[in-house]
Amino acid sequence: MREEKKLKLGIFPENVDGRQHLEQFEKMSPFGKPVFIDKPFATSIEDAKRIVKLSEKFNTPFYSCSSIRYVRGINELAPGKKRYLWQRGVEHYDNRCT
Repeated sequence: MREEKKLKLGIFPENVDGRQHLEQFEKMSPFGKPVFIDKPFATSIEDAKRIVKLSEKFNTPFYSCSSIRYVRGINELAPGKKRYLWQRGVEHYDNRCT
């Protein structure tokens, strides 16, 4: 007998202003639904740590990523090693660019 899997719908806020992501996640995390957090994930280490703590508290999975990993040649920068990139962007995000 084939096991049925239930679809667990997630939350996809339409906001690219990382300054608001912690505040939004504070409101969404109690629901326990998966949350996609667009880049930038957070604008400070403190906000990022708070999001992780809320995720653990409410058992709320989250996902965030950047398309930079698909840039041709990015993996050749340090083959076989873990790579971390801290990107700091502009303070204002122009919605025409999203």
